[in-house]
Amino acid sequence: MQTRVTLGQTAGLVQVQLSGPGLAPVIFRITNQVSLTSIAPVKPLPPSVNVGQQFQPLTFVVGNANNQPVAGVLVTFSVSGGAVLNTTSATTNQQGLVQVTVTAGNTPGNIVVTASAGGLSATATLSSHVPGPSITANSFTNAASGDIGMTPCGFVTVTGNGVASGAQGVVAAVTFFGAYPYSLAGLSITVNGTPVPIQAVANDQFGQRANFQAPCELTGSTATVTVTSNGSSTTITNVPVFAVQPGIFTFTGANNKVYGAVIREVDGTYVTSANPAHPGEKVYVVATGLGQTNPTLVTNSAGTGSQNVILPTAVFLNGRGIPGLSARYLFGWVGAYLVEFQIPADSAPGTDQNLLVVETSADGNDFLGVSKTVLIPAVQ
Repeated sequence: MQTRVTLGQTAGLVQVQLSGPGLAPVIFRITNQVSLTSIAPVKPLPPSVNVGQQFQPLTFVVGNANNQPVAGVLVTFSVSGGAVLNTTSATTNQQGLVQVTVTAGNTPGNIVVTASAGGLSATATLSSHVPGPSITANSFTNAASGDIGMTPCGFVTVTGNGVASGAQGVVAAVTFFGAYPYSLAGLSITVNGTPVPIQAVANDQFGQRANFQAPCELTGSTATVTVTSNGSSTTITNVPVFAVQPGIFTFTGANNKVYGAVIREVDGTYVTSANPAHPGEKVYVVATGLGQTNPTLVTNSAGTGSQNVILPTAVFLNGRGIPGLSARYLFGWVGAYLVEFQIPADSAPGTDQNLLVVETSADGNDFLGVSKTVLIPAVQ
């Protein structure tokens, strides 16, 4: 008596039992050795993760000469590149698939996983990276006032851990003439997909931050910003955008009071307590966030001195409104404006007088942007 057994495509132990009336069951054990011809990772591979994080499961498929998946095959795994596997071996399922889970180590870079079976092997290369900058929509502020948001052509500060990981201290763009760079100290930024010029990157006791100019063509009420530091990126949506958002550039005096950057027209010196402005004198205040001009501003281009702010601009000195004599893009600078006004002849003399800049609607009836109040050191 004989019979023929046809083995399937599942590798491993096969049991054949012979039984009949008056016969004690007899069990035959056969090892089914399937001929393997391929092993390969299943695409797409798991996406990159932060260091220390777990990847999505990595899958390999094992096949035979007929390009059919083979079940029951023992596959062993190994890894190089500073990562940990959840197992060193596993058996293929009915679809010829086998999975392993990889956890990245603390060093960013490539991770190579090798799967081996039946004398065959295949590799899959994964990658890990340091986390992108830790920022939110509120991390983007007017570089002069600190108010949240950005304006066309205005200077913006972005603040957050990881923003300036490639800097030590303050790294400023060294450009006596010419445009600002679009990459500085390993940092690059795009706003709505447009690269922006970077003025400075800082990593010091005050935290990690960078100053950049928002695109002059920026429109709408929100923007999407991608900040990339040393190859690691974070994308933030819904960053507030304002047509205007006046901010006065400041300096801190010896008394720790915050003073506006006010320049005397007569000689170009800054107003200080020792160099006061005088009643009836024309002065300039340096600001950002005043929006577009006529002629139209172009991103990362220096002022010509003839680009006038479109909206009416005024100042308030100690609560008294003073029409601006002019408001224009600052000659030779990127992202800065000069607002010219005349201190009233009947202004009361004194130190630490309040100063702010406003922009109104074309008819002057509505305030569209109001700066924070700063101090002018002295009027005498």
